[in-house]
Amino acid sequence: MYYYISIGSNISPKQNFSKILTWLVKQYGCLVVYPIVETQPEALDTEHVFLNTLCIMYSEQDKTQVKSLFNQQEEILGRDRSDPMRSHKDRTADIDILDVSEQFEAERFQDFPEQYIQQVLQSKNNVVTIDLGDLFLGDRPSTIYFDRTTGQIRIINNKLDGLDDWVKARFVTE
Repeated sequence: MYYYISIGSNISPKQNFSKILTWLVKQYGCLVVYPIVETQPEALDTEHVFLNTLCIMYSEQDKTQVKSLFNQQEEILGRDRSDPMRSHKDRTADIDILDVSEQFEAERFQDFPEQYIQQVLQSKNNVVTIDLGDLFLGDRPSTIYFDRTTGQIRIINNKLDGLDDWVKARFVTE
């Protein structure tokens, strides 16, 4: 199944984004990552701006298993998932499943009206570069994959339409 996910952080966001993306690519092998953008908090009273992005990943695990792993990773990075007010507080990590599909559809995110999602999709301003070791994510969608033979993370920057076939093949073989 293809998972369409959102990632956000407003506590040490650059460092936490690097940790989240590194964990995701090592866990799932391949990700399509949209540009990471600075966004204003929604329904949260804070002075800290968020970094947000969208990702597509593939997993044969069911949605409950994937969400459980996401929650565990949020806790490892310091989020208190037992706090009933957690959705109204600053956070080190917020990894959410937006949708699940049997098909790879890059345009699927267009259906979500949330402002932060639309800002990521229209990322002309406020793009933030994230360091993944000696690699950097920039201002256009990228595919990140974990090369298990070398133990290194690789990044391919491209437009989504140019990645479709390559990404589908990479998801299936990982």
